Amino acid sequence: MRKLVIFDLDHTLMKANSSFWFGVFLYRRGFFSFASMFHCLFCYLQYGVSVLRMEQLHERIFDRIFRGKSLKTVEMEVEGFLEEYFEPLLYQPVIQRLRQAQERADRVVILSSSPHFLVGPIARKLGVVDWEATRYGCNTEGKMDRVASVLGGESKAALLKGWLDQSIFSVEHVTVYSDSVEDLSLLSAAGKAIV
Repeated sequence: MRKLVIFDLDHTLMKANSSFWFGVFLYRRGFFSFASMFHCLFCYLQYGVSVLRMEQLHERIFDRIFRGKSLKTVEMEVEGFLEEYFEPLLYQPVIQRLRQAQERADRVVILSSSPHFLVGPIARKLGVVDWEATRYGCNTEGKMDRVASVLGGESKAALLKGWLDQSIFSVEHVTVYSDSVEDLSLLSAAGKAIV
C-alpha cells in the first residue's frame, strides 16, 4: 500500500514561522504601519503564551493587515518574499525527509495553519501538489473580506481521519512530521509521529 507522509510547515519544513517572516517582509515594503506591526507582534506573543487561540490570532491579524486588500496584490508580494526568504528558511533535515518520500512516490501532503496564499506557493516550490491551509475569503471584487476557515490541529486530524475512513490509507502507512502541541491529535492519529 502507498504511504502517506504529512508535513507541518512552520518550524518543521521551515526553520521559523513563514507567516511571521512574511509579515516582516510586508512591513519592510510599507504594506502596513508600525502600529499594525506592533499590534500583530503583540497578538503573536499572546498566542505564544496561550492567551489567544489560533482562530483569534488569525482574526486579529486578518482584520489589521489583510481585510479589504486585493488577494492578487498579496500573491504578488508572496513571490517577492519567496525570492528572498525561501531558501534561508528551509529546515534541511526535514526537507531531506520530504525529498526521500517524493523519491519513494509516497503521497506527500503539507498541512499548515498559515494562510493559503503563502502555503500554496511554498508547496509548489517544494514540488508538493497536495496541501491545505487556513483560507481567507474574497468578495466579488477579489478583496479579502473574511477568515473562511482556520486549519488547526483538530482540522488536520479530521482530514487524516477522513482519508483513513475512506480506506485510502491504513494508519500504519501514515507518517506525520510536526513541531507543535497544536498538532497532537494529528500526531496521535498517525502510525508514525516525528516531532
